[in-house]
Amino acid sequence: DLANGVGQRLGVKRIVVHPQWNPVNSDFDIALLELQQAASYPPILVYSGQDALVDREALILGWGKTRPRARTVSPVLMEATVPIIANAVCATALAPETITNNMLCAGYAEGGTDTCQGDSGGPLVIDANGNAQLAGITSWGIGCARPGRYGVYTRVANFAAFIQDSQHRDYFACADVNGDNTVDAQDQNQKRIEVRDEFRQWLQECWSTQADCGDVNGDGQVNNTDRRVRRQAMNNQYFYWQQSCWYPEQTTP
Repeated sequence: DLANGVGQRLGVKRIVVHPQWNPVNSDFDIALLELQQAASYPPILVYSGQDALVDREALILGWGKTRPRARTVSPVLMEATVPIIANAVCATALAPETITNNMLCAGYAEGGTDTCQGDSGGPLVIDANGNAQLAGITSWGIGCARPGRYGVYTRVANFAAFIQDSQHRDYFACADVNGDNTVDAQDQNQKRIEVRDEFRQWLQECWSTQADCGDVNGDGQVNNTDRRVRRQAMNNQYFYWQQSCWYPEQTTP
């Protein structure tokens, strides 16, 4: 219960967004948070099995809205149990939205039980060999608990390598772009130049020449839409670099 101060409130040192995150269709919808200090609670195990988990019962939790039109979120942590649905069934139900292999769906055909606004980023937990394991992360949906509108979750098992690599990455080296063993505004400027130059090179080699590498959105055409999408992707790359590397590692604030 948030009103009674039960639990532990911790600051976040670093946010690591997956570099392939797609804000259009929510593919690769996962980010890692490094806490400023260790939590007093043991971490949940991460499910790494490659089975589809269809028909498995899963526990969903969150402080989100309990009704779609509610003006506020729940002050109390809520939980519910939902079955995991085959991706093919989910894709048909949510068409024309895209269900990728990095997603899993859960819920009832008749609706009634679901995650909702404010629950995103929360866990979908399964029982695996007697242990609670994180199999999904609340991602998106169409409305809340509507008939035939299953909830969509990030399939955590697909991101074992991303999780491992992020935990062992040298973030100081990532932030120290100019290699002077200091993380400061000069690194920011150098990173901006690198991102700008990479975009200009793409314009020259791919977009201007109408080459296949210029078709960023995969629609078979190379036009201004691809240019906008590529520019936004480069801006995001710089923004995520600041979040994961530069801000947490600054030598001179």
